[in-house]
Amino acid sequence: MNANSENPSPNGVTIMDPIEEVETVTAELQAALTRAGIVLPSLCPDPVSCAHQVMNPLVELGRCNLVELGRCNMETARLLARALDGGR
Repeated sequence: MNANSENPSPNGVTIMDPIEEVETVTAELQAALTRAGIVLPSLCPDPVSCAHQVMNPLVELGRCNLVELGRCNMETARLLARALDGGR
């Protein structure tokens, strides 16, 4: 993460740039899926929501064979990653 993408809040918590955050969350989910032996080749940040000025970026879960898996918000992606790692 570069210094330009971090924004310290008044309480000292660092806030990530939304695009960088969705990329990080997507990578964390991809790693958890890989550890669980699951491959979602089209898992990626959703480009439409990333370009949106108001809404938060979403994670595109992609397609698995003929099933459209859809999108989820970053918190749901984090919960999925934790669940795949046994709640850690």
